[in-house]
Amino acid sequence: MLCEHDCAVNIQGKVDDHRRKWDRSEFEKLARERLAAEEREVKSSSSRDVGRREPPVKRDLLKPREYKVFLFLTLYTY
Repeated sequence: MLCEHDCAVNIQGKVDDHRRKWDRSEFEKLARERLAAEEREVKSSSSRDVGRREPPVKRDLLKPREYKVFLFLTLYTY
């Protein structure tokens, strides 16, 4: 038996459709709002921060180990 939304109905008349139904218009509206907010953010940040960048983070250079690594010892211990 099928209901008006093409979902299965069991013998007691309850809908057996456990899947979530997506409201396309609702999600299109949310997507448009998100895109508009991103565009506003890009426009406002680009007008204020033209030519200004944060300095790169200074990090220590890689250093050689001060100890020897025993790979076979750790692999073959039970």
